[in-house]
Amino acid sequence: MTSLPNTLTRRGRPTKPYRTSWGEEIHGLYKSLTRPGQWRVIATGERFTSHDEKVAVHLFRQKMKDHENTVTFPLGTPTKQVTGDDILAEMAGEAIGLDPAFIAKREATDTIEGPNGEEIYVQKINEAKMWAWFREQLLTRPEYIAKLTGLPELAGWRYMPIPKAAIKLQTLADTYDAHSPSNWRTKGQVKAAMKRLQKLTGAETVNDLDTQTLIDFRQKVNAALEPTGASQIFSKIKAALAFGIKYGLDSAQLSAALTRLKTLYAPPSTSTAKPQPISPADFNKLLDASNTEWRAILLLSLNMALYLEDVCTLRWEDFDLQAGTYTGKRNKTSVIRVGILWPETMEAMKALPRKGKSPLLFTSQTGLRFNTSSKYDTYASLRKQVSVESPFSSIRDAAYTAAAASCDEKTAKLFAAHRFGGLMDSYVQRKPALVKPASDAVHAAYAPFPKEPSA
Repeated sequence: MTSLPNTLTRRGRPTKPYRTSWGEEIHGLYKSLTRPGQWRVIATGERFTSHDEKVAVHLFRQKMKDHENTVTFPLGTPTKQVTGDDILAEMAGEAIGLDPAFIAKREATDTIEGPNGEEIYVQKINEAKMWAWFREQLLTRPEYIAKLTGLPELAGWRYMPIPKAAIKLQTLADTYDAHSPSNWRTKGQVKAAMKRLQKLTGAETVNDLDTQTLIDFRQKVNAALEPTGASQIFSKIKAALAFGIKYGLDSAQLSAALTRLKTLYAPPSTSTAKPQPISPADFNKLLDASNTEWRAILLLSLNMALYLEDVCTLRWEDFDLQAGTYTGKRNKTSVIRVGILWPETMEAMKALPRKGKSPLLFTSQTGLRFNTSSKYDTYASLRKQVSVESPFSSIRDAAYTAAAASCDEKTAKLFAAHRFGGLMDSYVQRKPALVKPASDAVHAAYAPFPKEPSA
């Protein structure tokens, strides 16, 4: 057996025991060679002064007795003694520094009363030495320790993964917000979903999200929201964890949590899509009451089947006004979107004022991107002015409905910037004219338009 390292060290080297004038070796006591009468307790670093060697040894032992923590081990009863296979015998005989024959001698330092009232001999052993012995045995003979303790896992402790600190849910939300390439709207939805998760579950870390906690959360969300809303909450939570893996956070924790998150799902939606296309008469009412900016917004929305949030992100660099084409990405899905511009649309765009060096078509007075909610408010005022009930989304519904009624399904979907598999996006990007039949169909259904905006 490898001997234990001497825990009483000085300047990184084992310290020799002090030898008294009567020949006894005292471990842990150091006598100064330069300062007469000064002694030091190596274990604690405490210094004291005594010119009497016997007094110094007595003081040292008293200080060590006060310093050392001990544990009590049973040695046996008058009828049953500890055997040589017992872990206590191993420790006492090989490592703790007691008399190896103490079991045979039953040199107890005390006795205690057993559970059945019997007298049990006990021996007090230094706790630090006990754990030092245990540590060395675990390092050198893990199979032996596993057998003695009845914990077979200890035999393979070298291969056990070191657990990492649990990832906080707030950290995931902040990481997504700071580093995800998603737009501001999606980031806001992720933060809101993670906040809801923490509030309804009380969870602080991903490890707190056990299966039952997630099932309870699913039931609460499904009870409070429509299926589409609940589904969005669940998908945004999963997106935050998936992005954490991409960003380099502990993949083991997050992968395990994502597996448990499969318990989050919304029930099938019973609602059906109900497009509400705006009528040509109502669209022309809006157009006739619009200023220069809103004339361009309305015509672009109908011309390319745009939502208002899509309009707010349009960039000049994506348009070719000479060719009358548009090639960009749909902000919501990053799918390639192309368009064939009508003469009325290009005329309205050319009338737009350019504000500073902003790349956006529509900006605030300072050249910054419009807040979509404020534009919805402006649209609400516009339609109230001309007594039109149709929401802004009805303009995209109108464009898609007219295209679907006159073209094949693929052309209509390309026109509305729906996702296609394979290389379709790249192909469409090179050939915007693919959506011309859809664009022409919408124009035929809604033209002619008022030529000049109202003063």
